[in-house]
Amino acid sequence: MDNKYILDSNTFIASYKQFYQFETFPSYWKKLSQVTKNSVILLDCIFSELSQSRKKEDEMDDLDFWLRDEYLGNHLKESQRQDILQKYAEIIQYVASSPFYNEKALRNWSNPNIADPWLIATACCEGIVIVTNEVANGKLHAGSPTGAVKIPDVAKEFGVHTISLFDFQKTFQFRF
Repeated sequence: MDNKYILDSNTFIASYKQFYQFETFPSYWKKLSQVTKNSVILLDCIFSELSQSRKKEDEMDDLDFWLRDEYLGNHLKESQRQDILQKYAEIIQYVASSPFYNEKALRNWSNPNIADPWLIATACCEGIVIVTNEVANGKLHAGSPTGAVKIPDVAKEFGVHTISLFDFQKTFQFRF
């Protein structure tokens, strides 16, 4: 596998809370640990979204422990890279000037704590694939701007490839 991937926080959350709970599917999390070693980059903003704050050990859940102890991939401080900061600004400007998005969309995405534009900026600068559970909004229309910006729509505008978590799992032959 030559591709590198960034996983959106929703892929971790859905896996943990809905599909692959630690006690039921420990093999999923073991495989994910192995895959992350050479192929996945975890952005600081994603880590922050997942952990919400610095928790004391007795407040941590299984996902917190997995991220701390089992995640083997690279970490990236996206906000400290000038090229990523520049691309992030371009993405925010795109949302601001696009006839497809309204003020609510701009307010949401221009919050520096929202990871979505950082994912796209980093993927664009690094040439990597975004893994997300979000799907493109097939009904974008300039006459009816939306407040809900979707990663696949903006990523496409910037030449960034997105795939679903299930496609990621197929790529790495997850088996249970």
